[in-house]
Amino acid sequence: MRLIKCISGVIIARAAVIFSDSGAVSQAELDMLEQIGGSVSLADYDECIMQALGERYRYITEIILEGNEIAQNVFDMAVAQMAYPSFGGFMRKHTGKCACVENGCRLSGDNEPEINIMLEAYRLLSVLFETEDNPPFFKVEFFCDNRILAFLEGRDKDFIAHGVQLHLSKEFVLEQGQYVEKSFQQQLAETIREGNDFGIVTKSEGAETFIVPECAANAGKNMVFMQAGFLEKGAFDKVAAMLIREAVLYRAGIFLAGLNANILKRLGIDGKSFIMDFRDRAQKYQIPIGIGMDYELNQEINLQKWHGIDLFFVNGREDMGNIMFCRKLSDVPFGTLEEPDKNITLDNLIIPPHQKEVLERICSHVRHEKKVYIDWGMDEKYRYGKGVPVLFAGPPGTGKTMAAYVISNMLGIPLYKVDISQVADKYIGETEKHLQKIFDCAEENNVLLFFDEADALFGKRSEVKESKDRYANMEISYILQRIEQYDKIAILATNLRENIDAAFIRRMKYIIDFQRPDKVMREAIWRGSFSDGVPVGDIDFGFLAGQFELTGGNIKNIVLTASFLAAEKDEQVSMSHIFKAVENEYYKYSKKLLPEDFGEYGYLFFAR
Repeated sequence: MRLIKCISGVIIARAAVIFSDSGAVSQAELDMLEQIGGSVSLADYDECIMQALGERYRYITEIILEGNEIAQNVFDMAVAQMAYPSFGGFMRKHTGKCACVENGCRLSGDNEPEINIMLEAYRLLSVLFETEDNPPFFKVEFFCDNRILAFLEGRDKDFIAHGVQLHLSKEFVLEQGQYVEKSFQQQLAETIREGNDFGIVTKSEGAETFIVPECAANAGKNMVFMQAGFLEKGAFDKVAAMLIREAVLYRAGIFLAGLNANILKRLGIDGKSFIMDFRDRAQKYQIPIGIGMDYELNQEINLQKWHGIDLFFVNGREDMGNIMFCRKLSDVPFGTLEEPDKNITLDNLIIPPHQKEVLERICSHVRHEKKVYIDWGMDEKYRYGKGVPVLFAGPPGTGKTMAAYVISNMLGIPLYKVDISQVADKYIGETEKHLQKIFDCAEENNVLLFFDEADALFGKRSEVKESKDRYANMEISYILQRIEQYDKIAILATNLRENIDAAFIRRMKYIIDFQRPDKVMREAIWRGSFSDGVPVGDIDFGFLAGQFELTGGNIKNIVLTASFLAAEKDEQVSMSHIFKAVENEYYKYSKKLLPEDFGEYGYLFFAR
């Protein structure tokens, strides 16, 4: 309590001097102030704040309050009235308030401060105290609670309140020290150590409760940790302010764990708005934050889309050592990462039933790898080749790319779409280097690796007639090796299956040959290509399916073009708009349509 006594004594003594000059204070009151303040000398005060615990007070006044004299006066008054209630009563009797910016200016000897000076002091204090936004701000009173006293006195480990836990990885020091790097959960620790925002998506309740604090400790960082289950409706502002204060006091990161749809429903708030608001508040004070949420909620909120958020998938407490995904989603070589899109489902994909069964089988294979290889011991029999290489073959527009998006959605993992044009390099050895970066990135993360137009890389080996042929074959051999070593899911898509080297075909666990759709499938594609909001007129889908032997890709292009044609004239989409779009699609392939190509609707050709 010596530090609290010194802080209180000096500010009370200053108040006694200021108010004695005004002549409005009784001698009894001055004696009371003198009795409290006079027991502390300036020498005692200087000695006290230079000791170990005094570092905490100096951290608040010099770092958080940025050496602002007015803000320091207010803070000291708040501490003093907590320790000596009679001082608070005295200040209220003569000014109406105790620890407010107006009185902070008064104790600095400035009775007519500029508004911007008072506003700056108020801003600095607001991170430490719960504040009101009602004007006039300079009369808002700041109340010290036991939490600030606990911080000043070093009683950190005693503090657990409202579901908040404080995890200290080091003794408090004013200057940052050097931290010993540890190996546990190294990549997550690295993210926390660098002060980045991060998220954890877990399939096991409470997994982040065990992972985050230990990783924070290994990173040499303090962590303010809270389970979202403690949140009460309407209390977010108060809780957010409390978390931010703890983070500022301890130069800590914040981790809000356990968010799920039920909690958000109980709170009556939108998940994305809730998290973004929380993040914006923390960024104001440059506080890194972490968000822990269940797997299903992440599918809706798409945490990994946000700038500066790293995403981690974890299996649960029993697999704490296994981080499945821990890289910023925007940071991938020679390609792009795209979110699982919940709107692209297996029902949207118009392909034969047996091909849908294969897609479901692929997803089942990925989901049950742990059971088969680890729990059932098949890992002993299959030391390599545990990945899931898949080949999609078929003409353009038959659903290969969409099928890859469907699998991404079904498994809930991002789609890493490789840009083949960036990978292939005319210089010897460069293509292999590019592929190594791609596979290394994919192996570190839980992603669906997708090579479209794969025959450009996975083509057939040729007879060696000159040196370039030998190097080309070496390149293919390298790719074969990496495909065999790759232990996750990789999809190769090609328009021409016969162009793929036979060695790759042998290594594929699943192959789907996509065919041009028949009439029944075409009609389903036509009907399914309009969203519910499009005003559709009387369209003869059966005629369109039978008259034009198009792929799904062609049909979707036509539907979109027809929709824009109708929107331009503010009309319903009609057969006339469809036919104009059909004509445009055929024109791309240098084929000109005649009236007879439109059958019984040929008259529309002349009516345009």
